Amino acid sequence: MKTISTEELIRWLDEGDDVLLVDVLSPGAFEKQHIPGAVNVPGDAPDFADKVAAKADRARQRVVVYCASESCNASPQAAKKLEQAGFRKVYDYEQGIEGYVDSGRPVVGAGS
Repeated sequence: MKTISTEELIRWLDEGDDVLLVDVLSPGAFEKQHIPGAVNVPGDAPDFADKVAAKADRARQRVVVYCASESCNASPQAAKKLEQAGFRKVYDYEQGIEGYVDSGRPVVGAGS
C-alpha cells in the first residue's frame, strides 16, 4: 500500500483527479466531521471491500482511505483489505482528518 501526504491529497482534490475518498471511521465520527467529498464506509464492516467496490472502479480509480490521525490504525488495515480484494490504486492518507484540519482546509459535519 502507498501512503499519501496532505499536500498530495489536496492537489489531487483541487485538480479534480478521479479519487474516491473513503472515511473508514464510524458513522458518528463521519457525521461529526469529514473531508468534503468523502464517503463513509466503516473499516470494520464485514463487507467493507464490497461496499467500497460498489462506489469505485477497482482497476482505474484511486481509492484514498483515511481515519482520525497518524496514531489511528484503521486506515492502514482498510487499505490492506482493499488490496487483498483486488484494488490496484489504494492509498492510505496517514494524517487523517486531524492532518486535514491542521492544513487549514474546511471540513464538513456537525462538529466543524
